[in-house]
Amino acid sequence: MNVNYGQILDKKIEEMEMNINTYLVEYKKEKEKGATIEMDLPQRVNLILSRLEKGGFQAYLVGGCVRDYLMGKKPHDFDITTDGLPSEIMALFGDYPMIDTGLKHGTVAV
Repeated sequence: MNVNYGQILDKKIEEMEMNINTYLVEYKKEKEKGATIEMDLPQRVNLILSRLEKGGFQAYLVGGCVRDYLMGKKPHDFDITTDGLPSEIMALFGDYPMIDTGLKHGTVAV
């Protein structure tokens, strides 16, 4: 039996893209109405967001936590993007344990 895994994978990716696009369209409609997304965040995430904002940086939740929330699932990890440079973020969180997961790509794990 010949199985074309490339075609199977392509179909799965296409299905995922359609799901994501559906959520984005719905989100855009709600955003146009002035709706916001409110998530019950763990205290550690709130502390990081608060410190970023008090440090003068913009901060947004991105990635899987937003996807999971929109799909009705409980997020388990939280990615945050900011307008701060890695060196600025490392200085701001000097008292936190950090992992320079990808400094050349601008990524720091706090």
